[in-house]
Amino acid sequence: MYARVCSLFVVALICWEGEGRTYDDIISSLKSAISEKFGKRKDVATYSRTNACFGVGLKVVTEPNKQTLSLDNCNATFQTTEWEREPKVYYTDTLTEELYMLALLDPVSSVRREYNLMWLVANIEGSEFAEGDLSEADVLLPYHPPNPQDSMSMYQLLTFKQSVIFRPPLRPIPEEECKDMDFFSYIQTMSHHTKFIGPLSGVQFFVSRP
Repeated sequence: MYARVCSLFVVALICWEGEGRTYDDIISSLKSAISEKFGKRKDVATYSRTNACFGVGLKVVTEPNKQTLSLDNCNATFQTTEWEREPKVYYTDTLTEELYMLALLDPVSSVRREYNLMWLVANIEGSEFAEGDLSEADVLLPYHPPNPQDSMSMYQLLTFKQSVIFRPPLRPIPEEECKDMDFFSYIQTMSHHTKFIGPLSGVQFFVSRP
């Protein structure tokens, strides 16, 4: 990295001295260049139970009215009718031959760090995920529409990368096991099959009753 920084400095001096710029101008511009090249990306954030608006490339199109949810309008509020059917999910920040997992979560308890798991799809090929095509993936838990118990509830869609293909169980995850579960501990128990890396990207939204 030291050599790369020095190269940036030399290039900056050659280019900017020819433009008659002052030393302070050169240093200021160089700091910006180094920050852009080596600094933390603005779109990178740490996932938390209260903030799943992070990463890039994740877009959701609801059914039936085809409303869009992405990082641009994260935390948007919808009516329950917008999520009655399985949405179309596009994730473009992928590598073609890599495998990914998608999860829909309802964070129900911040004290016990529990979630209701509402949808779980594994073995999504990167090229197909970018096209919003989950037809060849393995559904570990079929889609369950958001159904807020209160007047309004928050939900989160998260993506993960898989180290290798995940061999799914012979039957979907029992629904009784999907309530009040420690989701992140749960996916760690599957580490003897594959390692789930992430979450890489996410969006969250609110659903209100009519």
